[in-house]
Amino acid sequence: MAQLKRRVEPAVRLAQAGLPGRILGRLIEVNFLDRTVILAGQAFSALLPLIIVVNTVSPHPGGDTPAAALARRLGLGPKDVSSLQAAAAPPSSARASIGLLGVLLAILTATSFARALQRSFELAWRLPPAGLRAAWRPLALVIGLAVYVELLFLFGRLVRGVPAGTLLEDLATFAGAWAIWTGAGWILLAGRVRPRLVAAGGLLTAVGFAVLRRLAALYLPSLVASNQQQFGFLGVAFTLFSWLSTCALVIVVATVIGAVLAEDPSRLGRLIRTPRR
Repeated sequence: MAQLKRRVEPAVRLAQAGLPGRILGRLIEVNFLDRTVILAGQAFSALLPLIIVVNTVSPHPGGDTPAAALARRLGLGPKDVSSLQAAAAPPSSARASIGLLGVLLAILTATSFARALQRSFELAWRLPPAGLRAAWRPLALVIGLAVYVELLFLFGRLVRGVPAGTLLEDLATFAGAWAIWTGAGWILLAGRVRPRLVAAGGLLTAVGFAVLRRLAALYLPSLVASNQQQFGFLGVAFTLFSWLSTCALVIVVATVIGAVLAEDPSRLGRLIRTPRR
C-alpha cells in the first residue's frame, strides 16, 4: 500500500498543478454549488415581476412579447408560449395600477440578482467587494440585460420569414450573449479586470447557453407539460427553477474557467492576456 501511494502521489500532484486541477480548486474555493443555488434563487424571484413590468410599460402589437419570444428561444411549444403570455401580460385595467412603484420594486428585485452575480465574479477573480462606489453597477447590468432582450426580440421580428432568418437570429443571440456577459464581468468587477481578460469567461458562457438552448428545445417542452399535468403550477415553477439553476451553473463554471485561463502561464493564457499588435 505504501509503495502504491508513493507511485500515485506524483500523478496527484501533477493533476493538482495542471490546469484542470487549478480549475477544480478555484471552483471549490468559490463554493460553486452554493453560488449556483443563490443565483438561481435570485433569478427565480426576479424573473416574473420583471417580465410583467416590461410587458406592461412596453406592450407590443399582435400579442407578441419579449417573454413569448424568449420562451420560443428556449424551445417551448405554442401552448407554453400562450400560457406565458397570459401570465406575463396583465389586463389593461391593471396597467395603471402597476405604476412607478411596481417598476421600482421589479428593478430592485432584479438588482438583487445582479448583486449576487457581482459577488460570484469577485470570488472567481479573487477580488474584494467593490464597495459603495460601485453600487450603481448592478443596476447598469439590469438595464443592459433588458436592452439586450428587447433588441433580440426586435431583431427576431425583423428577420422572421427571411431566408436563413433562424441562422441569423442564432448568430445574433450568440454574439449578443458573448458581448453582454463580457460587459457584465467588466461592469460588475468595477473595471478592475480588463475586458480582454473577462472575454474568455464571456465566450464560455455564450457557448454554454447555446448548448442549453439546443437541449431545451429537445427536453424542456415535454418536461414542462409532464410536471404541469402532475403538479400544476408548482410543477412548472420547479421546472423553471431547475432550468435557472442549470443556467446559473453555466455562468459560475464559465466565469471560474475564464478567470483561471486568464491567469494561466501557458500559451493560451499568454494569448488571452497579451493584445495583438
